[in-house]
Amino acid sequence: MLLAAALTAAGVMVMNAPAQAQVKFEELSFAEAQKKAQNEGKIIFVDVMRAGPALEANQRVEKEIFTIDSISAFFRDNIVSIRVDMGSEAGKAFAPNLHMLMYPAYVFYDAKGAQLQYTNAHSVQDNPTLLMEKARASATLAEVKEENTRTIVFEEESWEAILQQAKTSGKLIFLDAQTEWCRPCRMMERDVFTLDRVADFYNGNFINVSMDMEKGDGPALARKHGIRAYPTYLFIDGDGNVVHQDDGYKQPDAFIEVGKAALAKIESGVVFEDGDWESILARADQEDKLIFLDAYAVWCGPCKAMDRDVFPQPEVGEFFNSHFINVKRDMEKGEGLALREKYAVKAYPTYLFINSEGKEVHRIVGGSSAEKFLERAQVALNPEAQRATLEARYLAGERSIDFVKQYLDVLSTAYLRDEAAVVATDYLESLPAGQLLNEEHWNLAQQYLNDPMSPVLLHYAINRSQLSDFGVENPDLAIANMFSRGIYGLYNQRDDQSSHAPELKKVKQSMKKARLAHAEELNRLGALLEMAQIGKWKKFASILKDVAVKDKKVYGQTVPVTITQFAPRLLRATGAEYTDDVLIWTDALLSRVDHKLDQSKLYDLKQLAYQQAGDEAKAAAAGEQSKQLVAQWQKESKGSGMMMAVPMKLQ
Repeated sequence: MLLAAALTAAGVMVMNAPAQAQVKFEELSFAEAQKKAQNEGKIIFVDVMRAGPALEANQRVEKEIFTIDSISAFFRDNIVSIRVDMGSEAGKAFAPNLHMLMYPAYVFYDAKGAQLQYTNAHSVQDNPTLLMEKARASATLAEVKEENTRTIVFEEESWEAILQQAKTSGKLIFLDAQTEWCRPCRMMERDVFTLDRVADFYNGNFINVSMDMEKGDGPALARKHGIRAYPTYLFIDGDGNVVHQDDGYKQPDAFIEVGKAALAKIESGVVFEDGDWESILARADQEDKLIFLDAYAVWCGPCKAMDRDVFPQPEVGEFFNSHFINVKRDMEKGEGLALREKYAVKAYPTYLFINSEGKEVHRIVGGSSAEKFLERAQVALNPEAQRATLEARYLAGERSIDFVKQYLDVLSTAYLRDEAAVVATDYLESLPAGQLLNEEHWNLAQQYLNDPMSPVLLHYAINRSQLSDFGVENPDLAIANMFSRGIYGLYNQRDDQSSHAPELKKVKQSMKKARLAHAEELNRLGALLEMAQIGKWKKFASILKDVAVKDKKVYGQTVPVTITQFAPRLLRATGAEYTDDVLIWTDALLSRVDHKLDQSKLYDLKQLAYQQAGDEAKAAAAGEQSKQLVAQWQKESKGSGMMMAVPMKLQ
């Protein structure tokens, strides 16, 4: 009764069957069944079994399912049913038609021998409606196959001839990488490749090749492209480069989308490959190419700009796809974390050029125009110009001015500022004092020198009046900027919390000896940084009070900028201890500041002070006032602003 109820609920009419009602199995070979099915417009049902004691599940299906009148009638009218004993000679001949399917099984075929649907007695016993579902689906699928007369046409020439054909025609190669034992491969051949809309799309857009990866050219291609699963679909250009890759059984529409994605990539620039890092290294070795690694972070604005504006450009894609294996990694998750540590990525975007041994040979940091980016990337292809080569030459003692400038330019492009400063300082300090005062050496010093205690900087400071000979409009300001950069550099080391008072003392002496006009402001900058470094907040607050109340400036900053930059450090380090002082400073400055953005930042500082003091109402009011000022500024300036062009440091 339960069986009857289940079948009725599924739309299978159940009647009290007379004794003769039974699915009829005919004594035919599979070839004979095909011929009969073709003549009668039917499909084939094969009970694939092995002679011997029948399994309990099979016996129950024979008695309870095959004897239902509606089922036996459907099979009689639409299906040629046969049994195949897999232990017989006929079974051995039939085995290839199973396509690795395990038996005992119930399998439906069309008249041409294409496998349609399959199940087994255990599944039918658990779900009595399943047999009719499979039967009807098979009949429908057979009708679809009968209506579809076209199939993907696969070329049978040598691989070299296929590549040449791709070059000549400008088409991509679609390589169906399969094996004889792969069941999903056979299903794709049977169910997907034979549909008109699939065949038309692939025949119209690609040079199609189906290759057994265990025979002929297959093993070499499998090794070259790191193929580890079947079926794998590779879309390859005439140079043998993989443009797109996918794998696994696909429904027809999904399979067409795979092809569309491949076509989009050849029209849309750089193709970034999938695969774990080890497989990428192996592929670099197989293809004798460098790896181009785009090391990015999801919050990085310049990274997004490069993805949007540079990588999609056809000339960029053509260059990178031809010469590199292109890979993207988020440096803040997955493999990216280890790669960031290994290659010391300190800013985004960082672009690394890595050989198959995992050694970095060149580096570019920061976004740029497509033209500039291509110019920089081309350097990576020249072993004589790669950073690794230049580093080896430098360590070997080469110090010509042309070489030093080349090396410094590469280090600068790689955002390796500390390394560039060491090279520049080493070179300049090796020169006689008389050779420093020329334009070429001054330009190197101005761009790279960051040691405020360097005798080279002192020499330029003492002789700064001569810098006007090199077109320097304000020598005092130029030298002060170099001292400022050096002072900041003392305190920019990530894990350094030590005092730099001895260094500041030497810097102070150098500026005094050079009679530098901005010495007092630079000394105040150094004092602020030193007090924050060693946690002497009382002295730190005293310096800020002089700035806010007495207009004693810190070099390179307006008074409001100094207060809004340094006072938050004071509040966060000391809690409510200095909140009253900070509020006095901000009120004093608000009465003297006109620019709405400066006013907004001062209200942000007031908000933080009130939060530290525990007054959330006043904090909220200050925050709202800051937002209003920003809105007013945007309205007055019509939203004008600047796009960030420098690489973003790690957060």
